[in-house]
Amino acid sequence: MSSQPPTSSEPDAAPKELLADRVRRWLRTTLRTAHIATFGVLLGGVVLEVPYARYELWLYAAAVSGALLTATFLVEARPYWSEVRGVALLIKLAGLVLAATALSRFSAIILLAVVALSAVVSHMPGRWRHRNVFSASKDRDAPYQRG
Repeated sequence: MSSQPPTSSEPDAAPKELLADRVRRWLRTTLRTAHIATFGVLLGGVVLEVPYARYELWLYAAAVSGALLTATFLVEARPYWSEVRGVALLIKLAGLVLAATALSRFSAIILLAVVALSAVVSHMPGRWRHRNVFSASKDRDAPYQRG
């Protein structure tokens, strides 16, 4: 008998862990889909200069879905805010604040930039997306190991 813990492909793998991973994946997929859809409607409302009252609910739905999606990553053991994806989120949030306040006349351009940054970060290889941007050590790019 091996002293190694079972992997997910072995029949003795912990069913609770496998179920939790599946639930987490589906939850994130659902929240990401809701966030993309609601943010898309919000962006359309801004670009087409629709009266705010007509897309206000979509703004709140995008904010809630984004916050819940972020929360699913914050519960991991990874240092989310120091990784490229966490820093990118802070940049996007700063852009959203600027779009809603000081630079509201450029809000459509800022929202498009937020979408572009989101697309780039979400589709870059994991080794870059999870890179710790504040670490000077050589192992900052080492793959994350659970447990």
